[in-house]
Amino acid sequence: VSAGGTVFWGWDGAGPLPSYALADGAPEPDPRAALEPDTDGGWRIVSERVTVAVSRRGAVEIRTPGGLLLRRDLPPRWWEPVETSGGTGPAGGAAPSGSADASGAARWMQRSEVPADARFFGLGGRSGGPRLRDGSYGLRSTAPRGRSGRGDVPSHLAMPVQFIVSDAGTHLVFHDNSRNGRVVLSEGEEGAGSGHDRPGTCEVRMEGGPLRCWVVVGTPARVLHGWAALTGAPALPPSWALGPQHAHGGSGGAAEVRGAVDAYRKHGLPLSAVH
Repeated sequence: VSAGGTVFWGWDGAGPLPSYALADGAPEPDPRAALEPDTDGGWRIVSERVTVAVSRRGAVEIRTPGGLLLRRDLPPRWWEPVETSGGTGPAGGAAPSGSADASGAARWMQRSEVPADARFFGLGGRSGGPRLRDGSYGLRSTAPRGRSGRGDVPSHLAMPVQFIVSDAGTHLVFHDNSRNGRVVLSEGEEGAGSGHDRPGTCEVRMEGGPLRCWVVVGTPARVLHGWAALTGAPALPPSWALGPQHAHGGSGGAAEVRGAVDAYRKHGLPLSAVH
């Protein structure tokens, strides 16, 4: 836990470095944070801006200083590589489909819970907008081919970063992993009257790579400032990049691109870039 309210945790010996995203290395731990015993044999780290509780079964809870729950990360599951010969499994059968990817790296999955009123945003720039509804969202380290529809991963940006807002507070969660993966989200529901709340859930599946995570808590402005401090401030783009752009997803070559530009001119529409 850093002094700015940034939390790092890693499983299976994963440390913060080396990282493909951190700008100036990992932030220094807060020397004032105290490690204390928690209930049922667990432990907690108490700092000025955030409390982190770890149960004896491995669940990690991020709480506000007042004790309100922001998120609960359950213990992960791994699918380790299976020793096979010639791509076959035991007795000459096919290798288990969920065991490992082609490179032999272990896949992993982690499920998390957030308050019932929490809403999800982020995972990069998407054609459906920043709000993430219930559904499955792909994470790719390389751009997919073809056009992208509503809710699909666009060809320009996909990031394992979620911005989560609830009455208890705001937090950002970043899984520092550049491998391909998938995120499945389900919003919670507040119970009516004496009914129980149903928490929101997030399931992250990655095709290998380290299982490590950064969480930034605070007000929305503080969270965004902490994210910029962690990964670096965005570069100021050139002026043409701030104008109207046309994202071309076809495969017709130069003639198709020129046709798109001519259509903008014909209809008198502004255009700064085609990509």
